[in-house]
Amino acid sequence: MQLDKLDLELRTRNGNEAIDLGISFVRKHWLAIYTPWLIVIISVALILKLSFKEQPSVALMIFWWSLPIFERLCYHIMSHLLFQNPVSTWKAIKSLPSQWKCGLISQLTIWRLSSNRCVHTPIYQLEHSGDDAKGKVRHKLIGTAVSQYSTPWSMVFSMFEILFIFVIYWFLDFFHILGLIFGEDTLFKHLGETIFRGIEPSLAWQSLLFWIQVSSIALMRPFYLGAGFILYINRRVILEGWDIELRFRTMASRLSKCLPLLLILLAYPAHNNYAADTDIVRQDFIEILNSPEFDPFVERTIFTPSEQKKRDKNYSENDFDLGSFISYFIKFLGIAAIALVLFYFIHQFKGIKIPFSSLDRASKKSKLKTIAGFDIEELQNPLDLSKLCSNAAKSGETRLALSLLMRSNLSFMIQHNLPLSENCTERECLKILKNSSLNQKFKNFYESVNSSWINLAYAHRDISQSELDHFIQLNSETVLSSYNKKEDKA
Repeated sequence: MQLDKLDLELRTRNGNEAIDLGISFVRKHWLAIYTPWLIVIISVALILKLSFKEQPSVALMIFWWSLPIFERLCYHIMSHLLFQNPVSTWKAIKSLPSQWKCGLISQLTIWRLSSNRCVHTPIYQLEHSGDDAKGKVRHKLIGTAVSQYSTPWSMVFSMFEILFIFVIYWFLDFFHILGLIFGEDTLFKHLGETIFRGIEPSLAWQSLLFWIQVSSIALMRPFYLGAGFILYINRRVILEGWDIELRFRTMASRLSKCLPLLLILLAYPAHNNYAADTDIVRQDFIEILNSPEFDPFVERTIFTPSEQKKRDKNYSENDFDLGSFISYFIKFLGIAAIALVLFYFIHQFKGIKIPFSSLDRASKKSKLKTIAGFDIEELQNPLDLSKLCSNAAKSGETRLALSLLMRSNLSFMIQHNLPLSENCTERECLKILKNSSLNQKFKNFYESVNSSWINLAYAHRDISQSELDHFIQLNSETVLSSYNKKEDKA
């Protein structure tokens, strides 16, 4: 992936910034996007209108429902423009059938009315991700994570399309009213007789409304798709660290340019005067070190303030030291003030009312199926998970044992009402845990297990058997001990 050729500045953005950048991206490349888009959309609308002459509403319904088929043309063009590799108009149109391989049927059926479709379509099209388990995880990590931005954007954009339709309709209706007021010889009356000659008035207005809605979709839909496309790219930048990779590549290119200069400097012989100056400095340094001040064998006696007092003839251990008393008293007041402030904040935190009941939290927990790719729909008993983990560790199945530890920790976090969601990654779960009120021992334990799991799952760095046994021991001390206490209370 040629990240240095991206036509935007690589950095992490929030959803609103990504939507604004998507609109600016379409405005910048409007000619390359709109030319093939308008050719395809107007051609399809014309074919449907000729096929359903007497039923413009049916033609409009078919046209609107089949939009996901032609929206992929815009995503294909924008993906090439993003890397400054523009596609010609006819080449883009010819490549449209090849963009229908993944996810088109589901987007025309069950996901047709989804408000998050503008983000899920690039996952299907550009990553060739289907509806299998891997594809579902990908859709949760990217599509579901930005739904808080894409869903309101879809609603706002729908309002803009409807507003555009009504403005044009009211504008034409205004001329119709003028024709009724000023007589039959008006311009609108003449156009009506020439364009819709021989057509019933109701059918004529339906045909007019059809073309108004087609023009609204043709002119405004690329902005909607561009915002969804940049939302998708921004989420990939966050997950895959494109900005970090690009900075490392820039550093490597700069170092490669400086390498010949360093070799020339190393090969250039040192000047004789510099060598002579170095000898003089070395002799002065040796003389300074040989001076009596730096003699390591000179005996010196240094007393601390308390020992100095004891050497004083007038000192008595029973004497009252007012200065020490004041210093200790000030320290005591400082510690007490810090303790009171901490107590106040803890008390205020516990006094916050949760906006939903415990029954709602239980129902919300039961709806969770997966977290960070771990299946928790049918949670087993933590004691059984611990036994399975121990058996897997003994049989040498390190990956299985570590995944069971992760699953046990996530279920423990759910039982303590941590706000985890299905689209959370491992690092996002760790961030939520650090901001929670759980004990520090479990936080440190989960951070160690999480780090080992990331190294094993993504970097293929195996862990030792002793480290795995240590994790199992800590799991029994933190997670299982908590469940045992709950059972004893029950």
